[in-house]
Amino acid sequence: MHAREKIASLASGVQTLLIDLKTGPLHQPTELLKIPSEGRAQWQALIIPGNPGVASFYKPLMQGLWRNLGGLVDVFCISQLGHNPQCQKQSGRCSLKDQIKHKAAFMREHMLLPGRPPAFVLGHSIGAYMALHAVQQVKQTGEQRHDVPEIIQIFALCPFLAVDVTNSRQRFLRLVTRQPAVLGSAAALMGSLPAAVRRWIVTAYASDLEPHALEASLGLLHWQPAVNAAHLAKHEFADLDSPAEWWLLKSFGARVTVLCAPGDMWFSDAAFADMEQEVPAIQALMLEGQRHAFCTSTALSHAMADACTKILQDLATAKGSQPTAQQLPA
Repeated sequence: MHAREKIASLASGVQTLLIDLKTGPLHQPTELLKIPSEGRAQWQALIIPGNPGVASFYKPLMQGLWRNLGGLVDVFCISQLGHNPQCQKQSGRCSLKDQIKHKAAFMREHMLLPGRPPAFVLGHSIGAYMALHAVQQVKQTGEQRHDVPEIIQIFALCPFLAVDVTNSRQRFLRLVTRQPAVLGSAAALMGSLPAAVRRWIVTAYASDLEPHALEASLGLLHWQPAVNAAHLAKHEFADLDSPAEWWLLKSFGARVTVLCAPGDMWFSDAAFADMEQEVPAIQALMLEGQRHAFCTSTALSHAMADACTKILQDLATAKGSQPTAQQLPA
């Protein structure tokens, strides 16, 4: 078997784990997807999902990163707390601030440990906002000691950083998510239907879902994941109802890369132009052909992985290192 074919085959083996974090809000199991390094890891990658927060939407992105880095990376993707399909029982609900604490706790407990390799974080949509604030929390609490790995880069993928009051769809979703219990009840009702009917309902609403995205969507048809997704959205609209926090991006400078999709309702072309003017030090790219929901498409997820890998390659070159072709392919 050719080396790249072997790497692609190994990347398909995504592990599904349930973990308990010692710190952070709500001590309940969290779904973690992982592709472990083949051999000694030279990188760590953490993917933070957007809402509805289910990690399995991001399997193709995980596989693309793992393949591009030659299998020498531990790739993690953590579901939002309380959103994973295994969490069926009613429990506490998490705000946006709680979810940020949750991601910071994962970084401290599973990534930023002595002897571990450098890490980078990828946040999608509201996950980009979480990534920026979680890394900031880790930095403020002094966890970035000399004996633990550095978070070398934060990738904000099609980010959601501020409410756009001029966007009619955002206004509609803000109204709908004010009653999370109603949405949770509707999801639970659909989840009680026969499997074939559930699949018909989901595919009727979104006919272009690939198999991984269809399964992830079906997992949301339960009370707990649905009500928590709506609860998080309610807090998103409340907490982000102010100008974008450009100061936070400025504080990270070149350690932040923002990758956007043209015409994105969650980060408009006008917001992209404002960011370029307000935060010129960061790298910002508009990726033609991409879309906000790239995670439902294997091809678009792999294209996003390729874009991130290219940034890492450029960083390695700028620092004077000489990565092998297997680690960072040109």
